[in-house]
Amino acid sequence: MARFERYYFEDGNAARQVAIPEEQWQVIQEERRNEAHKRRVALAKKNAAVMRRNMVYTTLMIIGAAFMCFFFVTYIRLQNDINTSIKNIGSLESQITEVKAENQAMINRINSDANLQAIKDGALSLGMVYADAGKIVYYDVEDTDYMSQYKDIP
Repeated sequence: MARFERYYFEDGNAARQVAIPEEQWQVIQEERRNEAHKRRVALAKKNAAVMRRNMVYTTLMIIGAAFMCFFFVTYIRLQNDINTSIKNIGSLESQITEVKAENQAMINRINSDANLQAIKDGALSLGMVYADAGKIVYYDVEDTDYMSQYKDIP
């Protein structure tokens, strides 16, 4: 039994109905399947290429995000180190100010306790005298910053 399918073909302004025999129908169906298969294969190749590109873009984005995270973490760490250093400098400056104040107070106390005229009078009363010009001995130092003493100074 022959199977006939009806197709409509447009010829000018009139549409005609044509019957196609079973053998031609199978050939047409096979061609359609081949074309559909070719379209699916082409679409699969296209999708695979798109997936590869997406994978590359995704990898680049991940690398970029990792780099940015590393950069920001390093930046925050440096900012924290700078802030810590500034606080340490402030505390050290306040310590320097305190030590200078203590030193000045000590100098003032020493100056107020020591009466140089009383020390001079006490030394003279114990028999100390001023050196005469003949008793002063000068030494020349040659090319060095120090002098070695090998015997008592006269």
